[in-house]
Amino acid sequence: MTDTRRTAYRAAQGPRGERLQDRILAAFVAAGNEGRTDGELSTELGAVGDSIRPKRQILEQAGVIVATERRRPSKHGQPMIVRVVKTAYEQQLAKPEDKAVRCRRCGSTRYVDVPIHGGRSIRRDCARCDAFIDFPERYTLTPVEPEKQEEE
Repeated sequence: MTDTRRTAYRAAQGPRGERLQDRILAAFVAAGNEGRTDGELSTELGAVGDSIRPKRQILEQAGVIVATERRRPSKHGQPMIVRVVKTAYEQQLAKPEDKAVRCRRCGSTRYVDVPIHGGRSIRRDCARCDAFIDFPERYTLTPVEPEKQEEE
């Protein structure tokens, strides 16, 4: 490894030897729904955009980070894309109808309620793939209190 590459590698690592990609992900997680632009990441992490962009693109291609429709001006006034961690973006877009019961296997919102335990409990299964979803009504045993002994 040449001296130039060694210097660049050390510059890409944080104060505790963290990789730049890990630092970028940590910045996105800390930003939450606010998100970050490439310029904001560059300022926050003290790295040039040419180092940040490829690492951010790896996270984006892996589906960890997504681009939003929002834009914020750069320090030069140009609109820059705001990106967020995927879970924060999904929560931001969630609508009341999206919060319906969904099958973890196939994603269907159709389900069948199956009575079990003699009708005392209900098991919810997916109507499309028959996968278990949850128990909307669960039969639980109520603890029986021991009889109090009467003092004589």
